[in-house]
Amino acid sequence: MVSIKFDIRHRSGEHESVRVEAERALVGSAAYCDLRLPVGAAAAEHVLIVARDTRLEVQSKAAEPLVLVDGTPLAVGATATGSVLVIGRTRLALSLGEAREPAGAAQRRSRAENALSLAALLGLFAGAGWLLLSPSRSPIAAAPDAPLELFSGPPASCPQQGAREAVAFAEEQLALAAAKRERLPFAVQEGIAAFDLFETAAACFRAGGDERRAAGARDEAQHIRTSLTDELRGRRLRLAHMLKVRDYELARLDVAVLTALTRGRKGQYVEWLHAVAAQLPERKEE
Repeated sequence: MVSIKFDIRHRSGEHESVRVEAERALVGSAAYCDLRLPVGAAAAEHVLIVARDTRLEVQSKAAEPLVLVDGTPLAVGATATGSVLVIGRTRLALSLGEAREPAGAAQRRSRAENALSLAALLGLFAGAGWLLLSPSRSPIAAAPDAPLELFSGPPASCPQQGAREAVAFAEEQLALAAAKRERLPFAVQEGIAAFDLFETAAACFRAGGDERRAAGARDEAQHIRTSLTDELRGRRLRLAHMLKVRDYELARLDVAVLTALTRGRKGQYVEWLHAVAAQLPERKEE
């Protein structure tokens, strides 16, 4: 029996994980769906996920919001194989795994495995002397308690002078910002660029006298700023904990995201992050 795991990222920036222990999982806003999304974020029945051997197939069952599978739009009734699913502004990372065993089965398997424990323990004792005498790797240094700001630049200004030119330029920046915002679930650094573009659009709308659209662009920029600032804070805290408990697999994921977020920036924390990235490949979970 297999299970389908969903790592979910909502538009608000909130993350959660859901595991469906079945070969099929229905995603939508209806109460009976295996994975229920908020009303308005998905149709009652939006997609069907089916596990086939070692792959996951996605079948679209609704036209709006648009479904993307690994970045490719999926028409209603069509089926595609993929691991990253986007429904509107919600991103779902799919993975296939084994279902959890019933308690009784796990206990029976545990008793069978215990018969091998003594032999394994003897092997550990045999190698203990070598481990004690072998040179140990230096521990990864703790993260510096240094500030790190993603949005510390000066306020955006409009490069256009005339009102008509400013509004036209703002519309161009707004379209570019929206495109980069849509790629944010796949590449966090796109959020930084989207923020700058929304801020420039707001400045140009203001210069052109369109305060309503300026306010809308500012709101979009503020939403991205809040989301990525929370992402940065959460990743910093989790990376420190993962290194402390020596869960290097999850630490590598956090380092990758933090490196992308801080690309082009300098400071003690960024230098430490680069040092950790160089040390992690040789580390194994302990």
